[in-house]
Amino acid sequence: MNHFNPLQWTIELNNYHSTEFLYDGLARASFIHEYIHYIQFLISSLGRIFFSELVRNIILAGVHKHYNGVVPEQIKQIDLLKELEHATPGDFVNTDVQMNFSKNYYELRACLDDKFQKIQPTSARFISLPLHVDNHPESTIQEFLHLVINHDNKTYALPITDRVIFENMARQIQRNYLFFTTGDTADIDNLQGLIEEQTYLCLWRLLDNHSRGRYDSRQWIIVLCQISLLCERPCEAFRIIYEKIIEYDIIGLDDLIKLLKRDADIAQMYDQPSMQEIVNELISKLGTIMRIPENGELHEIVKYAVEAHNIIAKNHKYFADPLLTWNQILSWLRSFGRPPVKFKDRVLLDIEGIKTSKPFYVYLELGSKLLLGTL
Repeated sequence: MNHFNPLQWTIELNNYHSTEFLYDGLARASFIHEYIHYIQFLISSLGRIFFSELVRNIILAGVHKHYNGVVPEQIKQIDLLKELEHATPGDFVNTDVQMNFSKNYYELRACLDDKFQKIQPTSARFISLPLHVDNHPESTIQEFLHLVINHDNKTYALPITDRVIFENMARQIQRNYLFFTTGDTADIDNLQGLIEEQTYLCLWRLLDNHSRGRYDSRQWIIVLCQISLLCERPCEAFRIIYEKIIEYDIIGLDDLIKLLKRDADIAQMYDQPSMQEIVNELISKLGTIMRIPENGELHEIVKYAVEAHNIIAKNHKYFADPLLTWNQILSWLRSFGRPPVKFKDRVLLDIEGIKTSKPFYVYLELGSKLLLGTL
């Protein structure tokens, strides 16, 4: 299955061979979909929290290994890659590193859940229901916002998790690319009748029902999802934005963006935790534990996150251009970095001269495999 792996910070296109990427429009569109997930993890509230915690856990795992579990108050710089290469999952069982990673991992699992529940018919658009993932306390939320969906004469509730917002945004950007470059979106449009496709389409359909052709609901959903993901509680942010649209019957996207900039509820959640807080934590604190070259590699990923955040904060419509070309995608790769892309046959390290960004991904892959082995 094609996906972006946030634990290893890689794009995995397991449905394709690398040669297909050169000529197959669907293969490129799938890459674009997963690349958007990479950007979402770079800049979203979930992404910046999870990435900073992942880096923290991996660095502290290296420290734990270096000092054989007896960590002094004053920590000297370590060769993180060397420590990770010589570690085993058993080194971290029943340690603070394992417990913190477990907490972060299962919280992420909850944020990426998209399981439907069959419910009794209701006229409500949104309802609160428990969210249970893996029967683990860190991925159990007693009251979580769900969207009510009617499908084939049945009523379902779908949790409006970060993943559902991720997918609704990425699907429309993927579709924009296919439509403008090939004129043919049948391969993804023909899936719309499947209940599983609601994960990718439910929020857009909700908005499209309101638009009744008065505005471009595909462009709007990209913008609404992007703004929601920059907020501390994306599901609540999306509900607030949608209800503002309904309350004021807004049909101008610029009018909506102006309204949201003045909205007190959105302001409380927006850009939390701030990108500056994350930068300070990663570079000024955690990064100093590593050798300077390793800190530099971490710095590059953070630089891309800051670049993407600043662009989106200034222009919420940045990814919503319906005339999406391959050259625009290449410009994103140059601006926001390029994680490794794993195909069926190999890892692609070069896309039209744009090489994989500095190899801090190696540390993420090594560290996450070690810590996953403790769960």
